[in-house]
Amino acid sequence: IMLHVEHTCEIPKEDDILFLPDRTPLRKLYDFLRLTLMASYRNPAARKYLGSTAFIVSERRRQLKKYMHIIHPFSMFSHCWNIVIIFVITIMEILIPYQAAFEMIQRPMAWTVVKNSLLGVCCIDMLIKMKTGYMDEEEHKVILDPKKILNRYIKSSTFFPDLLGSFPTDLFFITWWYRRKVFRKIAWQSCLFWMIPIAAMSMQRPKPPANNSWVMEQELWHLSRGDQYFSSMLRAIATFMKSGLLQANETNMVDLYLIIGLQVLGILAPWILISRVMQFFKGTNSSRLKYQATMAQLRQYMRHKHLPHVTQARITEYYEFHFQRRYFRESEIIHTLSTQMRHEISMHSCRKLVENVTFFNNLPLSLLGRIVGQLKSEIFLTNDVIVRANQPGDCMYFIATGTVAIYTNSGKEVCHLEDGAHFGEVALVMPNELRVASVVAVEVCELYRLNRADFARTIHPYPMLWERIKKIAIERHEKTMILNAHGANILLVAGSTDLVQASKEIWTFSVRQGKKKKSIESSWLPNQSFVSHQMISLGAKALLMIIWSRNRRRVPPIRAKQWFVRIDAWAESRGPMTMKRLGGLAIVIGRRCACLVARCRTRIARIPTSWRRRRNPRTEKGESDRERRTESKREKERKRGRRARATETGAR
Repeated sequence: IMLHVEHTCEIPKEDDILFLPDRTPLRKLYDFLRLTLMASYRNPAARKYLGSTAFIVSERRRQLKKYMHIIHPFSMFSHCWNIVIIFVITIMEILIPYQAAFEMIQRPMAWTVVKNSLLGVCCIDMLIKMKTGYMDEEEHKVILDPKKILNRYIKSSTFFPDLLGSFPTDLFFITWWYRRKVFRKIAWQSCLFWMIPIAAMSMQRPKPPANNSWVMEQELWHLSRGDQYFSSMLRAIATFMKSGLLQANETNMVDLYLIIGLQVLGILAPWILISRVMQFFKGTNSSRLKYQATMAQLRQYMRHKHLPHVTQARITEYYEFHFQRRYFRESEIIHTLSTQMRHEISMHSCRKLVENVTFFNNLPLSLLGRIVGQLKSEIFLTNDVIVRANQPGDCMYFIATGTVAIYTNSGKEVCHLEDGAHFGEVALVMPNELRVASVVAVEVCELYRLNRADFARTIHPYPMLWERIKKIAIERHEKTMILNAHGANILLVAGSTDLVQASKEIWTFSVRQGKKKKSIESSWLPNQSFVSHQMISLGAKALLMIIWSRNRRRVPPIRAKQWFVRIDAWAESRGPMTMKRLGGLAIVIGRRCACLVARCRTRIARIPTSWRRRRNPRTEKGESDRERRTESKREKERKRGRRARATETGAR
C-alpha cells in the first residue's frame, strides 16, 4: 500500500477570482494597488498566523466585501512599509543626535530638509497605523473594523509617543529603545562629550569651551566635523568600556562630572543587558530552546538510523508544522487541567468543524460536545494518501487547515477540499461500505479524525438520533453513488470548449434524475458533491456563450474561464441556506442552460417544446416561437395556394 504519492494537480488554476476580466489599464492598476493591501502569500507572517492558503483567500474576500479601504496587517504593503520605517528610524537615530551636537553654528539647509522629510514619513506612518488592521492573539482573528483599530491605537498603543516624536523639532523621541543599545549609547555619548562643554559656556549661541577642556587641549574646535565626531567617539568608547581615559589628569569640572556619570552608566548597562538577555532566553524563549534541543536529538536519531534524505526532510517538516518551532508537552498540560477546561478547549477548536456536517445538525449541545471530545488530531504531509478508494472505512475526517485533492477510482482528480470541509462521514454508520474516492494531501494538513467505534459509543444512549442519522447517511450515500455513475461523462466535457456536447450531457443527466427522484432538487447540497459544481459552472458558461453569440462575437476561452471562476467564488462565499437553495436549483439551471445552448448552436428535437418557450412582445402572451414559425409557414402555404388557384383560373 502506497503511503504517499506525487500529486500533480489536474484542476485548472484559478488565476484571479477577485476582479472582473476585460479591465482597462487604469482599472488594472487600481486593482493591483488594492491587491497589495490584502493578505498575501508572500508575507512571511501570513503563513505563520493564517495557517493555510484557504484562510488567506477567505481573508481577501472578507476584506474586499466589507473593509475595502483597510490595510491588512499581513499584506505586502504592510510588510514593505515596516521595512521602510525601520530604515527611517535607524537614520534618525544617527542623524538627530549628530545634528544637535555638531551643527549648532552652521546648519545647512540640506540637514533641515532631510530631517523634516524623515519626520514627514513618521507622520504618514501614524496615518497608516490608523488604517491598518491588527491580529487579536486571544481570539486568533484579524481585526479590520476601523473603529476598533482607531481605539486600540489611541488607547493601548504608541499613539502619543508617535505624535510627540513626529513634531518637526530638533529633538526626536525614539520609541524603539530596546534595539541596538550598545551602538546607540556610544553614539549618544559621543555627542554628549562634545555638546556638554559647549552648553556649559553658553545656552544661547555656541561658544568655545574653557581653555582647560579636553576639546581645547586637543585643538578640536577648529577641525572638521568628521574629526570632531570621531575624536568624541573614541573618548566615549574608552569611558563606556572603562578602559581608561585619553588624558590622565582632568582639570575641567564639567568634563569630570560627565566622565563620572558615563562611567556609572557603563557599569550598570552591561548588567542590565545580561539580565534582560537571560530573562528573554529563560522566560519567553524557553519553548524555542526546548524545540531546538529536541530537533538536535531528532537529527542525531535520523543519522543513527541512516534514514534517506527525503525521509529526514519529511520528518523535519512534520515537527516544524506540529510544534511551530515551540516545543511543549501537550499531554502533560492537558492532564493538569480540569474536565471542564479540557471540554472548553475541545469545543473551541473543533465545534465549528462538527457543526458543518449535515447529519450532525440539530443534535443536543451535550451530545455535540461528547462527539467533539472524541476527535483526534492528525497531521499529513504533502502527497500523503489519507484515504484510498475501494478500501473499507472506519472513520471520517474534518479539515482544520490545509487542502486535499479528491480522486475517483480511475485516478481522475475532480476537486479540492479546504479548511472547514469534511469527508468519509458515511463510514460512521455503514460498517461494510468501501470508500468511493481517494484523498491526497495537497499541502501540509491538520485533520481531526472521528472513529466509528467512538461515535457509536457516544451516540448509543440516543437510539432515535442514531436511526435518524443512519437514515440520512444512507440517503446521501445512494445519491453519491448515482452521481458517481453519471458524473463521469459530465467531467469529461467539463473542461472542453464544446458547450453543445456539455449541454447534452447536463440535459440528459438532469432529466434522468428528475424522473427518478424529484426530491433531489430540494436536498442536493453542492458543497458535498463535485457534480453539482460542474453543472452550475457549465450552465454559467452556456449562458455566456449565448450572450456573446447573439452579439456575433466569439468568446475567448480565458474570458469564459474567468467569469466561470468568479461565479464559483461567489457560490462558495454564500451561506449554508443559500448554498442549499443553489444546490437544489443546480439541475434546473443546467437543464435550462442546456436547452438555450441547443437552440442557439444546434437542434435537438427531443427537448420538450415547453422548456424552450419564451415570451415575445410582438406575439400574443404565452405563444411559443415554434408555434409562431409553424403558423407563418402555414400562412405562406395558403398564399401560394391562392396564387396558384388564381393563376389556374386566369389561364382557363
